[in-house]
Amino acid sequence: MDQLSLSASSVEEILASIQQVADHIGLPERGRQLIERERLRFQNVRDQTARFRRPTVVAIEWTDPIFAMGNWGPELVDIANGESLLSHKGEYSTAIPAEQLRTADPEFLIVAPCGFNLQRALQDQAVLERHPWWPELQAVRNGNLIFADGNLFFNRSGMTISQTAEITAEILHGITFSSKTEGLYWLRKSQQAL
Repeated sequence: MDQLSLSASSVEEILASIQQVADHIGLPERGRQLIERERLRFQNVRDQTARFRRPTVVAIEWTDPIFAMGNWGPELVDIANGESLLSHKGEYSTAIPAEQLRTADPEFLIVAPCGFNLQRALQDQAVLERHPWWPELQAVRNGNLIFADGNLFFNRSGMTISQTAEITAEILHGITFSSKTEGLYWLRKSQQAL
């Protein structure tokens, strides 16, 4: 069987990869239908969140060193009506000096380490707490420190990206789509829990 090599760094490239797979297995129309459904889900997130103010967000996919989430991550934050700081659409995730996170001081901090499920991601809280300025971050002070399943959602370039946009909208604006995902795929850590 022929092999198919796929690589994506943006939402559009992920959707194009879906079509490549569909074409490769002889189901091009099914691929187009699936992509259209995904586009409708993204538009629904945009429509449902448009009435809210855009909070600032930093999403990180590693904690030591801190890696700001790049690739499609900033696009998903944008779709959920958030303003992504420290990373840009289509650019690779990169290590940043920890001080950049302190300076950015986002309203929301999403910690979704690459390859880690939610329970494993929660263990990285101790790594972040080593920074003396950690309690001063407004996301930490205001209960908007989020730990999430990076392995299944935030770091995966596949069929979970529309659900990741929905999860992000739930985190930022409290909107749920098919069902509530808090506690299942992400957790909010309050100041008292730190």
